[in-house]
Formats: sequence, structure tokens, C-alpha cells
Amino acid sequence: PDEYDPLNATTKGTGILIREAIDRGFRNFNIGVGGSATNDAGTGLLSALGYRFLDVRGNELEPCGRSLSRIAEIDDSQRMPELKECSFTVMCDVDAAFYGPKGAAWLFGPQKGATNKILEALDDGMRTFAAVVKKKYGKSMQNQSYAGAAGGIGGALWAMLDASLTPGIYAMLKAINFEARIADADIVVTGEGAMDSLTLLGKAPYGVCGEAAWNGIPTIAFVGSVSDSDSLNEYGFLSVYPTVSGPMPLEEAMKPDVAYANLKRTAMQEQVIYPLRAYNYVTRVNGRDSECTVFALPKFTIPDDKKLVVEMYEKQGGRHQSFEVVNEDLVRAETINELKVR
Repeated sequence: PDEYDPLNATTKGTGILIREAIDRGFRNFNIGVGGSATNDAGTGLLSALGYRFLDVRGNELEPCGRSLSRIAEIDDSQRMPELKECSFTVMCDVDAAFYGPKGAAWLFGPQKGATNKILEALDDGMRTFAAVVKKKYGKSMQNQSYAGAAGGIGGALWAMLDASLTPGIYAMLKAINFEARIADADIVVTGEGAMDSLTLLGKAPYGVCGEAAWNGIPTIAFVGSVSDSDSLNEYGFLSVYPTVSGPMPLEEAMKPDVAYANLKRTAMQEQVIYPLRAYNYVTRVNGRDSECTVFALPKFTIPDDKKLVVEMYEKQGGRHQSFEVVNEDLVRAETINELKVR
């Protein structure tokens, strides 16, 4: 997070890769966008291909989010001539507007490190840049689907490179022949780190659920966290299960062993039961002595298809014991009316 800098982050590196590919003879490009950590409206990418962005005095500006509001003119006289021979397909992760409340900056700027003040600056810059582009190329990026993807890359490449914009997840599902793969499935399982209303803008689970529903197959999702669950259910998700059962630092939740344990517990519908109180709590047993500790547990039931697993570990030792309790054991258990412990 300390490296996030949405005002200065740039897509120029992607443009350099495209330029290098063009120099090597490639002409057809499929570009996957999303998770860019940038909000420069693609100006960095375009600058690597020869575009220049000028202020009102004709000075060239650094292509980044900070400069967007100062762009008054686009100079494409030095753009690579080979671009006329190229075709671009941009596979987008979300269908976001170019600017405004549902635009690139306001929807995704916060996760890129933008404060409210920075969000206002970025959104104003996107509006300014959109007006300049419309004046020069006659195209309204605000009215184009997927224009706000990856901080505005989608709209800029559509307007200035005549790129085709397409939802990336459907391109990927087609590439892996997803419909045929799920033909005999009873249920489809997908997942995401944090699932919310932004998922429904075209992210991967959105496409998976939609394709499954088209084939009459229900979809469930396992996620780190969930909000807007009503919207997700309304769209078609049968169930969305958060795997983190309580407050936990993000760094801890993302550890592979912790994430695996959380996912396993959720998938198996495990419930961890912690003792409310311990009577005669024993921490050490000497020699051949015997001791007894009684744990008071919160009230619970065990469905016929579940079991209670009690595990005991030796402190600073290697011994581990466990035993299982099923519903039938509870039915046969004796009731303790008066608990006497030392």
C-alpha cells in the first residue's frame, strides 16, 4: 500500500511492450486490462506509441493521472505509422464509465490508494481528457461500454486506436470451452477475494455465474468477504460463503495456510466451539498420576451428518490425541445435575 500513487502511476510500460512487439512485426493485439493500479486514462501507454499530450501553452506533459486536467491538446503527428496496420482487442475486467460517480476514478481509485481529494482531481482530469478526445476524434468515451476499465485504458484505446472492447471473462470462458466443460455439472463453484456490487460489473465470477445460469446450473461462491449479497443473489448466485468467520488482519487472512484452513472449514461447514469455562484446569500431570479437567461448552447440536471432533495436543511435545462425538453419543449421555469439582 505504501507504493500506491494513483496521481503518478503510469501505463507507459504496457505501451513500451506494444511498441517492441510492433517493431518485431506483430500487428494483432489482445490486451487484457484490469488491476492496473493506474488512473492515467491510457496516456502513458499512448505516449510510448508516439502520442504527445500538451497543455494550453503547447508544453508536453508527463503522461499520468496528475496531468489529465491540464491536457488541452493531443499531438499524434509522431505516432508510430505501423499503428495503421494494427488491430487491438481490449479484454476488460469491468464495465465502468469513463468518469462520474460510476466512473474509473470513483469506483476503483480508493483501492489504488486515492483519498477523496485525489479522487476529485482524477475524476476532473478524466472529464477534461474526455472532452479533448471528443473534440479531436469525435468519439464520446463516456458513452462507450467498458471505457473506464483499468483507469480509462479501455476508452482511450477505443477512441484513439480504434480498439474493440470486450468483457474479458467471456473471452476466457470461450477460450477454455467452459460451456462444454460444465455440461454434466450439478453445481459450479467460483470465488473472489472480496465480492460485492463491483463483481456484477463484469468480473470473473459474474461471467462464470451467468454462463452457468444460461445452462441451468446453479453457482455458489467462496469469498474472503462479501457485501451487497442481495444483489449477488438476485443476479443468480445460489449462495455466497465468506471464509473468514471473524475479524482478522488482511495479511493474516492471505497467508496460504490460513486461507486453506478457512476455505476447508467453510466448505465442510465446520464450526469451531471454544470452551466457555474450564473447571480444575490441568496444565501438568506427573508420573502415573491422573487428573480430570471439565470444560463447559456453549449449547450446540450435532446434525446426523456431522460430528464433534475433540483434539488434544501435548504442549512442547509430539503427542496428539483426538476423539469424535456424534449425535447418538449425546442422546445416550447422562445429565449432570450438580457439578462437583475440586
